[in-house]
Amino acid sequence: MSIATDELINRLQHEFPRLLPQYDRNHDGTIDKCELLNLLMSHYCIPWNCANVMVCEIFQKLDKNGDCRLTINEVQGVCGCVCNFVSTINLVCPANNTVFCHFPRTTHCTWTPVATACVYQVDVQFQDGACWRPLTTGRVNCPCFQFEFVGAQPGRWQVTAFDGAGRKVAESEWRTFVYRV
Repeated sequence: MSIATDELINRLQHEFPRLLPQYDRNHDGTIDKCELLNLLMSHYCIPWNCANVMVCEIFQKLDKNGDCRLTINEVQGVCGCVCNFVSTINLVCPANNTVFCHFPRTTHCTWTPVATACVYQVDVQFQDGACWRPLTTGRVNCPCFQFEFVGAQPGRWQVTAFDGAGRKVAESEWRTFVYRV
């Protein structure tokens, strides 16, 4: 195993939960050899011939059960490190009860990624009198979402995470905001 491959494995151990949803093309919650090759070339800018050799070395070291798929546990289990990825969704922005005073009402939402999530569903609602009404629902594979809000009124948002098999793995609380303009 080359020094470069060992350094790359160390980086993967810390970045794998964040990279998995983006490079897991078949959404099975793992990275196969082709997906890892794509990850090495596009994310780390490693040339094809070097990346191809590194894929073999990485799988030789990390693929403990020999199924030609890397899981989060296999990648992070090598050093026993615990990354800052959790099985709950922590909404980051906008903060609860944020008051917006801008137009157009473009709203950016972010949250912490969930290690086992392959896709996130974002639900946005607006308040119509005393009732909450759906505004938009979107599915994304990264921990951010943007939408246009409908008016100068209260709104709220929530995120649900799903694994590669479509099972719900986490759900956030609702966060409220209001537009005054």
